[in-house]
Amino acid sequence: MRFTLIDGVVVTITSLVMVFLALIILLFTIALIHYMVKRTGKKEPAVTTLAGNQVLAKDEETELVAALMALVLANEDQQNKSYQITEIKRIR
Repeated sequence: MRFTLIDGVVVTITSLVMVFLALIILLFTIALIHYMVKRTGKKEPAVTTLAGNQVLAKDEETELVAALMALVLANEDQQNKSYQITEIKRIR
């Protein structure tokens, strides 16, 4: 049996249609799962307003970022020293 150019085009178009259909089905499946499963692990962080119209979100990630930035600033002058965070508390 001999294959012609038309047979190749038909196989190519059929394959492309099947791939796009599979991707569309996958897209709708992911969207359906997203709507069925609600993200219960995320809480809205407590918001603190300051006098200068600055808004700070108070959560664990923000406190960790602040502690790491303080550590980086403390380490600027003496880079050969070793630091360890033992406690995080707010200084007013």
